Amino acid sequence: MFYKVYRKSKLTGNINVMELPISDEDIKLRKCETDSDLRCEFQFLNFSERQFLLSGITLDEMIKCQRLTNY
Repeated sequence: MFYKVYRKSKLTGNINVMELPISDEDIKLRKCETDSDLRCEFQFLNFSERQFLLSGITLDEMIKCQRLTNY
């Protein structure tokens, strides 16, 4: 089962959503505050999913930001 998880982006301030196989309650119960914590608790998540949980930044936002800073 997938859940919609909402986070505020630390990059843009936008509220982003990602569908993940974990709920906000699962995340809060495990008290994950670093990428290392998330990697240990949720080994099935990829890097961009973990970064979204920590910072609210989506992969699309990161790519757009990199394009803007490279010009």
